[in-house]
Amino acid sequence: MISRFPAGLQLHAVSLHTKLMLALTMLVAAVVAGSAYLEIERERGRRLLELEGRATEFADLLSRSLAQPLWNVDFKAIDHQLAALSDNAEVVEFSVTAVNYGLVSTVTKAQSRGTSDTIVRMRPIEYAAFPSSPAEKIGEVRVVLSRALTDAAIASFRRSILLIAVTTIISLYVATFVLLKWMVRGPINRLEVMVDRIASGDLDARCAVESEDELGRLAMRVNAMAARLRESTAQLRESERKYRGIFETVGVSIWEEDFSWVKAAIDQLKSRGFRDIGEYLTEHPDFARDAISKVKVVDVNDTTIRLFKAQDKEECLVSLHKIITEETIKVFEKVLVALAEGSARFEAETPLKTLTGERLTVLFTITFPPQSDPFDRVLVTVTDITERKRAEEELRRSEAYLAEAESLSKSGSWAWNPTTDEITYWSQERYRLFGFDPKAGIPSLEALLQRIHPEDRAKWLENAESAIRKRGDSEIDFRVVLPDGEIRHLHGIGHPVFSESGDLVEIIGAAMDITENKRAEEALRESEEKWKAVFENNPTMYFMVDAEGTILSVNPYGAEQLGYTVSELIGSSVLDIFHEADREAVQRNTVMCLEQLGRTMSWELRKIRKDGSLLWVRETARAVLMKNQPVILIVCEDVTERKRAAEALREAQQELARVNRITTMGQLAASIAHEVNQPIAAVVTHAHAALRWLSATPPDLKETRQALGHIVKDGNRASEVIGRIRALIKKIPPRNDLLDINEIIRETIALTRNELVRNGVSLQTQLAKGLPLVQGDRVQLQQVILNLILNAVEAMNSTEKGARTLLIRTEEDRSRGVLVEVHDTGPGLELEHLDELFNAFYTTKPGGMGMGLSICRSIIEAHGGRVWATANKPQGAVFRFTLPPRQDVAS
Repeated sequence: MISRFPAGLQLHAVSLHTKLMLALTMLVAAVVAGSAYLEIERERGRRLLELEGRATEFADLLSRSLAQPLWNVDFKAIDHQLAALSDNAEVVEFSVTAVNYGLVSTVTKAQSRGTSDTIVRMRPIEYAAFPSSPAEKIGEVRVVLSRALTDAAIASFRRSILLIAVTTIISLYVATFVLLKWMVRGPINRLEVMVDRIASGDLDARCAVESEDELGRLAMRVNAMAARLRESTAQLRESERKYRGIFETVGVSIWEEDFSWVKAAIDQLKSRGFRDIGEYLTEHPDFARDAISKVKVVDVNDTTIRLFKAQDKEECLVSLHKIITEETIKVFEKVLVALAEGSARFEAETPLKTLTGERLTVLFTITFPPQSDPFDRVLVTVTDITERKRAEEELRRSEAYLAEAESLSKSGSWAWNPTTDEITYWSQERYRLFGFDPKAGIPSLEALLQRIHPEDRAKWLENAESAIRKRGDSEIDFRVVLPDGEIRHLHGIGHPVFSESGDLVEIIGAAMDITENKRAEEALRESEEKWKAVFENNPTMYFMVDAEGTILSVNPYGAEQLGYTVSELIGSSVLDIFHEADREAVQRNTVMCLEQLGRTMSWELRKIRKDGSLLWVRETARAVLMKNQPVILIVCEDVTERKRAAEALREAQQELARVNRITTMGQLAASIAHEVNQPIAAVVTHAHAALRWLSATPPDLKETRQALGHIVKDGNRASEVIGRIRALIKKIPPRNDLLDINEIIRETIALTRNELVRNGVSLQTQLAKGLPLVQGDRVQLQQVILNLILNAVEAMNSTEKGARTLLIRTEEDRSRGVLVEVHDTGPGLELEHLDELFNAFYTTKPGGMGMGLSICRSIIEAHGGRVWATANKPQGAVFRFTLPPRQDVAS
């Protein structure tokens, strides 16, 4: 700046007045020049915006108006509309392009020389053939406007402004120069000194009043201003100290926030015609998120730092985005609506997060300044209500639980002030119990008494008065009569509440619907009488035994069947009435019942009557809990006669099986004779040989010993054949031995070998190795195999063509038991009679009895197996039976 002055002019030699003039002149020049520049630029921007707006309006107008003509390709209508708008001096070009035709119409005007800047706007032309169909693009309009006229107007405006600015600067300079030089140089200098002192903080400075003119009065005003400034400064400092103390120490989080951007954005929306800000926010959900991000935190107090777990104030000032949640953004939308509506205050609850991630529930209040004031210091208070909300939630949950509990338990609570006879509380469930309408409000005591059954009303009042006199709890059962005539039984309880001075304040109580209980009690009494009659008079033995085996109860019939009285059996051990051989089983069954409470079990055992006679019973038992103690309920059925009948049937079946075996032996007489004759003939032959060797001179003892050995061997062989026959014929009780099924099959084959040869039957065996042992009776299983072999031989004798082949095979079945199969090549089975094959007295043989296969089935089923028959391929039949493995293998 100094270099611009003449060379001989030095600032330090210039007077203060001149310096002030120069400074003021430069200041005025700068202000005027700046104002002129801003005004020129504002006018330039305005005119350019208007030009762009006209271009946009032309494009939009043509886009809408040309939709129908372009759809119908009405070239004349299009040219007419373009020509109508082309008279505007700013228009450079209008053109219309169709999707399927290309350039349809254009209007072009020559631009003035030297003006090349233009404004171009292009808009699609869309048309919907029907109101319900979507619009589709059918063409495009292009508008080009020249900036020439606008630039000329701007240049003219610029010249006018510059002329005004220069004139203003010169005028101000001259006027100021004259004023300062001739009228106020000295006083102004002193006032400037005074103002400088005050501005520098010297509020005790005084300006000398040298005259009573305007400068004198100005000096007085400066002094007065300084005095008021001293007072205001003192008050301001005191107020600031108090405010800062409150701001920092109050237990509420306080935020000073700059809402300037938010306020400007809302004002802009309103200026654009958006009156319903809430609807705008719904359509533009990101606006609230953007707006809250533009809020700047100016200041916070210490409570805020502690509440949001910040390290210091600086961290709080830059962490607003870290504490807000998605719910906060939703609430902020309501803040924006309140701001748009000009509300002075907004309050709401929202969840926030601390800077460490903990979730808070807060009540925040925003105090907005007047709409005309700046929004750079908006005060926001935040109160932590997390614990209160938790308490409210717990209270709400407790009330809900109480209501649910009352509903489930059919009980309702109430409170009564006996001093005023006013009912002060009445729960929802109690309305239902007494038949009152909740919408009518809490009933009066008189209305309550009217609901109580007339026969119980006096009793209820006496109970209430007694509770007041005794100052203690009360309890009563009473009935209520509902409006529809229904009678309910209620159980009421009351508890007095006293003040600190001992005065009765109120009585709180509850009533429980015990109607069902009353009905259940009545039904229980009837049921007890009914079951008592059943228990005492039913011709079935009933016992109740505890875990130690002591008889707790027995019905008269049960005691009578055993020859005792009821009193003789109760208290005695249940083992005393069982056969000694079955007592161990009784103890096992008792333990098994107690281990599986609620499960029904059955068994058959022997009991001993008082006179020593035997009684077979079938017991059905179940262990249950009675008074938290296990007891066993037992029903006994006398099955003695059934057992005797079953034993007789078993003996008959055994005898029938023996007869069947004897009959079978008769069929094998020839084969058996052959089996016996062979070893006997060999014995005779070897005996003659031995005699010859002994007659020799000298006797040949070695050959004699060898012949005698053969005699012993053949004798044992004949003995084994006779032994097997005797075993099949002999009447002996069934056994339960561990048996090798393959060995049994081989022994049976030995008995039938000659029968097979005599009938021309070829025997094949496929006996699996390592089969599990089975439990059973050797003779009975031999009888089954023998019957199946002889049946197969007889069946194949009835066919004259084809080979006679008998295949016996064994294998392990899926249950780890044994499967035995007997295949023949006889005529086969009639499929329609398969189900009857094993029925007693069913036979296909002439003169047959039909008992063989029936006996086989009874034997196999008695051994826990199954027998069945199927057709053999290509011919014949297959008889199969299974036997379970021995018990240790099965387990």
